[in-house]
Amino acid sequence: MNKLFGITLLISCSIPALSQENISEAYFHELQGMEDSAGVTHLFYRMFTSENIRCTDMDGYTSNISKERNHIYHYDTSTLEDSVEFRAYNSISPGCFEEWNDTERFVFTDNHPDSTFAIKSTIGGLYGWYYFPVSDGHQFGLNIGNPLGVSFDEELNDLIITTPFRILMIKAKAFDEKHLGKSFRFSRGDSVWHSYENISDLPDSLFINFTVTGINPHKSGHYVGVNDSNFVQSTDFGKSSEILLKHSFEDWQIYDAKFGTTYFDADSNSFYLTNREKIYLVTQKSNQWSFKELSDGYQSYRFAPDAHKSGSFYYSNNDSLLYSEDYGESGSLITTFLHKITGLYKKPNSDILYVLTRKELLKVNVETKQTITLEHLPVSSEQSPDIPNQISLEQNYPNPFNPSTVISYQLNSKQLVRLEVFDVTGRKVAVLVDGERKSAGNHRVGFDGSGISSGVYFYRLETGGQTLTKKMLLVK
Repeated sequence: MNKLFGITLLISCSIPALSQENISEAYFHELQGMEDSAGVTHLFYRMFTSENIRCTDMDGYTSNISKERNHIYHYDTSTLEDSVEFRAYNSISPGCFEEWNDTERFVFTDNHPDSTFAIKSTIGGLYGWYYFPVSDGHQFGLNIGNPLGVSFDEELNDLIITTPFRILMIKAKAFDEKHLGKSFRFSRGDSVWHSYENISDLPDSLFINFTVTGINPHKSGHYVGVNDSNFVQSTDFGKSSEILLKHSFEDWQIYDAKFGTTYFDADSNSFYLTNREKIYLVTQKSNQWSFKELSDGYQSYRFAPDAHKSGSFYYSNNDSLLYSEDYGESGSLITTFLHKITGLYKKPNSDILYVLTRKELLKVNVETKQTITLEHLPVSSEQSPDIPNQISLEQNYPNPFNPSTVISYQLNSKQLVRLEVFDVTGRKVAVLVDGERKSAGNHRVGFDGSGISSGVYFYRLETGGQTLTKKMLLVK
C-alpha cells in the first residue's frame, strides 16, 4: 500500500457501542450500462442508504453518527440477478471516528462486466493518508481523491485517468494557479505503477497535456476534454490538441466542475459533456464549433443518447421521460413515473430504455410504453456491507405479484447455489440460478411469471448443505 503522507493519531478509546435506530434516507441513483460480447445488457447503479447510529466512546460521551452506504450494484438482464459489484461506505472506528471507503469512478473494458476498472479510496479513521488501490490488482497513490474521470482507449488498451487537483500541475504550472490538472496514461500491460511513490514522479511520457473527459468510439485516436476553460480535441491519442471553443467557462467554474460521462453522438462530430446535473452539447456545423446547455430549465436532468440516431437522445425532467431527435431543439413526452428519475441507459439497436428512479429500476419499451419493474428499493436495511452470519432466503417482493417479483437470499461465504421454482404439484417451472458459485453477501434474482398461470408456487434455495423453501402467490 502506498502512503503518500501519514499522520497517526494516538487516541485512548474503547470500541464504540453501536445501536441502529432507523434508516433515515434511501434511494437509487447513477445508472450506467454496457453490452457484453453476447449482446446481454449489464446495468450498474448505486443505492444510497443512511442509518442513524448512536456511538458511545470510553469516556461515556454519546454522539449521533450517520452510517451511510452507497454501493454499486450489478444487474444482469439475462439471469435477472442483482449483486453488489463495488462497495462504498463509512465505518466507525474506536473512539467514534469515521473512515470512508469509496469507489470513486469505474469504466468498462474488454466488453465484459468482469473487466471493469475501478478507482477506490479510503480516508479517515485513525489515519490521515489517502490512497487508491485499483481493482485489477495494481495500486497507486494519487495523493488526493475525487478523480475527475477515467476513460478506456480500446485500441491502445490504455486507461486515461484525470484528477482536477493542482498536485498534477507540478510539471506545468505554479501551485497556486486554479487550472485543471493533466491526465495521465496507464497501459494495462505494464506494471509501471508499482515503482512510483508520488504522482510527480511519473515520467512526462505518461502525461496528456489537457483534461481528458472522453474518448470518441467512432474515430480512432480522438480524445476530447478541457484545457483551462477551453474545450479541446486531440486526433492523435492525446499527443497534441486543438481548441474547439475558447473560454466557454470562467476559470473558477471549470476548476470546481466535476465532470461525469462524456457521450458521443452518432454523427461522430458532436459530443455531450455532463457536469453534475447539467448537460452541454458541443457540436460542429460547417467547420464551426458551438456550445449549448441542454439542461437549462429542467430539474433532475438525466441523459441517454441513442447510439445509432444522430441528434437523438432521451432525457428527464424530474419524474418525466422525454425524447429529442433534433439535438435538443425540441422534445416530446414519452411517459411519467411515480418518482424522480435518477438515471437512464438506452440499449443500442433496440426500443429498450432502462430507467432508474429513486425507488425502482425499470425496463421501458419506448415504442409501446410497456414498463416492467426489475428492482425495487428495499423496505429495510437488507443491503449491508457486512458479510451475513448465516445463509437465509427472504420472502419474495412483491407478493402476491403480477407478473414479476424479486427473490433475495444471503450467503455467509462463497457457495455453489441452485435456486428453482416449483408449482403445487412439485413440477419444476423455472431454474433461476443453476449451480453457480456466488460470493458471500446479499443477492437478488428476478422471476418473470408471465408464461405461467395464476396460483401458489414454491421457490427453493440449495446451498452450503442447506435447503430453504418459501411460498409465493401469482395473481393475474
